[in-house]
Amino acid sequence: MIPKRIDAISGDDLRTIVSEGVKEGRTLEFKESLPGRGDSDRKEFLADITSFANTSGGDIVYGMRGERDADGKTTGAASEFTGLKEISTDAETLRLKEMVLHGVAPRIVGLDVVEIEGGDEGPAILVRIPDSFQKPHMVTFKGSSRFYGRTSAGKHQLDVGEIRTAFVQSAKLPEMLRAFVLDRLTILLDDAASISLIDGPIAAVHFVPISAMLGSHKIDPRDIEHPQSLNFAPFGRDGLERINLDGYAKYTATSEADRARIYGQLFRNGAVEFVSSSVHVKNSGESSDFSATHLCNDLLTTLIKLRNLYHHLDVDPPYVIFVSLLNVAPCQIYLPERFRHFIDTVTIKTNQITFSEQLIDEPIPDDRSLLANILRPLFDEMWQAFGIKQCMDFTQEGEWPS
Repeated sequence: MIPKRIDAISGDDLRTIVSEGVKEGRTLEFKESLPGRGDSDRKEFLADITSFANTSGGDIVYGMRGERDADGKTTGAASEFTGLKEISTDAETLRLKEMVLHGVAPRIVGLDVVEIEGGDEGPAILVRIPDSFQKPHMVTFKGSSRFYGRTSAGKHQLDVGEIRTAFVQSAKLPEMLRAFVLDRLTILLDDAASISLIDGPIAAVHFVPISAMLGSHKIDPRDIEHPQSLNFAPFGRDGLERINLDGYAKYTATSEADRARIYGQLFRNGAVEFVSSSVHVKNSGESSDFSATHLCNDLLTTLIKLRNLYHHLDVDPPYVIFVSLLNVAPCQIYLPERFRHFIDTVTIKTNQITFSEQLIDEPIPDDRSLLANILRPLFDEMWQAFGIKQCMDFTQEGEWPS
């Protein structure tokens, strides 16, 4: 795989690959021309794509002529960045994506296709295939049912044992995600986190890139050179910084020694934990009223700011988000005065609530309305837990207020 974000790869990078004699391998392949439109060409293309997705991910670069030795055999290196002559890159990009969408099961989340200008005869097209968290992927075009993998020598059809291993590893991923979050919640309940919060009800948000569970990221907290510009701001708040064993943290100080009201923890694997004790409004009784509106808005602000940091650190989707409430029993939902007289709600009597996790399989948008609609199932569930059928912050037309 070319060691750059896909949106940062240029024609100069492809020419450097040629001049330095970079060879194809487990995560990189060069092709002089795009796949044809016949059935056999489409099956070959889909076999290539799934072989990367079922192994470690990688790049296929169309528009690179292969080098040959004196005997006419390919060496694995690219001899020229020829580009693709007389093509409509928009149409071809759409065609490649459509072939993958309709010819592979399950869907490959995170696959991207871009144009790279600067070839001798035209632009190249680069297809980046992620190391999939839903492997193994099967080629299903025209009734096919084959699985492929890769080695440094190229692709091969998986045997029964390899297929079984891939299914077992894929099934373990949800367990790994939930185990990570459960371990963190236990640490919070035991007041054993590296930054302690003031006593009382808290909301915990865990935003976990799939890559964090696959071990494909190792972040050095020193890479965050300018935290202000990168907007690592838990629940939209700035604060004090600290490098710790887990990675990098930012928190808001209080009058209580060594205790924070809000903190954010960036783990070395790319996962993030945001914890706040400021999402509850104390009512006149003995219970605490949970402000779902407050938390939803804080969540939108936090994730939009997080997108810049993830871009800087090359932490790509998909992501999984978990939201939990701790130390809350008994708990009611906070309602504005205008709703209190005609909406019946339910009191939560358990001390811990963890809502259903939600997958985000695209980059975090920088638009609050778009992000709110992506998170709508989660937002609705927060309200449904208290007996209200849907999130009341959306308008009657289903839009998030600006």
